[in-house]
Amino acid sequence: MKITEVILKDKNIDKLQFGDINIFVGPNGVGKTTIMNEIRDSFGRNALENNYWVSNVIDGGIEKDDAEIILKYVNSETELKDSGEVINKYHFKHYKTILGRYDLHSPANHVYNDDEYKKIVSLSKGRRKRSIHLVNQTCTNTLLVGYENTQDRLSLAGEHDIADFDLPITDSINNIFLNKEYQEVLNKVFISCFNRPLTFSNHRGKKIEILVGELNSDKIDNIPVGETSSTERGRLFKVDNVGDGIRAASKLLISLFNPESRVIFIDEPEAFIHPKQKMRIAKEIKKLAKENKKQLFLSTHDATFLAGLIDDKESDIDVGIFYIKNNKKIVPLDNFSVDDGRLKPGTKQQKYFQSLFYDGSIFVEGVDDRCFYENTFEYVFAKELSQADVVYTDLGTVSNAHKQITKFVRESEINAVFIFDNNVISTDPGKQQKLVDTYEDLGGEKKLRDILEKLDGSVAELGKLDKILKEVGIFISPYNDIEGFVMRVSKRDDDFPYKSIQSINEKPSRKFKTFGEDVINYLLHNKH
Repeated sequence: MKITEVILKDKNIDKLQFGDINIFVGPNGVGKTTIMNEIRDSFGRNALENNYWVSNVIDGGIEKDDAEIILKYVNSETELKDSGEVINKYHFKHYKTILGRYDLHSPANHVYNDDEYKKIVSLSKGRRKRSIHLVNQTCTNTLLVGYENTQDRLSLAGEHDIADFDLPITDSINNIFLNKEYQEVLNKVFISCFNRPLTFSNHRGKKIEILVGELNSDKIDNIPVGETSSTERGRLFKVDNVGDGIRAASKLLISLFNPESRVIFIDEPEAFIHPKQKMRIAKEIKKLAKENKKQLFLSTHDATFLAGLIDDKESDIDVGIFYIKNNKKIVPLDNFSVDDGRLKPGTKQQKYFQSLFYDGSIFVEGVDDRCFYENTFEYVFAKELSQADVVYTDLGTVSNAHKQITKFVRESEINAVFIFDNNVISTDPGKQQKLVDTYEDLGGEKKLRDILEKLDGSVAELGKLDKILKEVGIFISPYNDIEGFVMRVSKRDDDFPYKSIQSINEKPSRKFKTFGEDVINYLLHNKH
């Protein structure tokens, strides 16, 4: 079961189409979580019906066929004239005839809604050569949608009840406990991120305990309830006694093993997780979602987490990003990935993704420029900028970085400006080309190179360019470098960077104020 599309009212878009992993990004307060809830609710109205838990094992006599594969081809456009065509054309998975508890609660168990279940039963009754018996059918009234909100991220308890023997597994903890494969997968993730395994144990015979650390079987009797003990890997903790970062990651990853939730909504998955582990955890979420056949909807405020989710190593996973603007418009970022050539400026690409989470972005040429404008604008124009969150990003010196980022800005429709020193209008072909490329990639329609040739590098004629460039968010400084704004500090001074900023903040020049006001007003005007 997958949500493929949905129609939302008053969102400036007719229809949203979804893939395997769907990520909602945007500035604070634009309604990312609200939109996810609307999607969940619209789907939930149709899912609150009788649903059937069916073992993946179907007893067909000698062979065991995969119910999910049967359903897949029942729903396909292929005309199934008879059962023989299905068997011959598609190779179903075969299982051993032993129908013990662990077979019934295998990782392949699924929950089907009423319509899907009827199709499976209908096909099974139509088989000519042998009958199919659905093993261990259970009618439930559960929703096939899971939801992980931020408030509950730290609610994972250290002990859980063991499921009844004769009932299907309906929770993540018991599902993992009964499957060694799942435990091994989680252990690899935890050892990689936290240098400790995550252990599921019922060594006391009453509850399933979730432990951070390796349980030494020789010392089981010496482990006091609720306390820690020494083991070969260090100290052993119940998961509810460890730090918030490990608890949050545990809750997040364990939720992906819920046997009933086919679609999972996760609000702010990066919450409480340590910065250096965010990208790793994001990649593991993506990998586990694929392996467990889960469709994910996530809202995030974190560029590092986003970079991990769109990592190009899992190219067969359909990842979609939906950028929500301040005016509530939703912009699907089609084919948005790190490996598409647009976002490889040579430095960590997540610094460019920061623009997706702010009201406005100011892109400058170098690190010194970023430091200067960030520290002066935020001080001199503090009152104006109190109306918007602005991020300052340097484009770096890597070849073609400007072209990649300007395409990203245009396609995402983020609110952004580009600041260049006025030497870009010089007769130097390389510098002029950088300006022309930026202008054209941002959607400029004028023949900018012809205009530059007529100016012949004259700064005095810069006013003729202003209107054209500002239409797409390009601002040219009145000076060749940022030092031009500073009048009372010698460039030879060892503390020039600090003193120049201090000088501007104490008494900004008229040119600086005029230039800065133009930039800030542009961002504030385009915020909505």
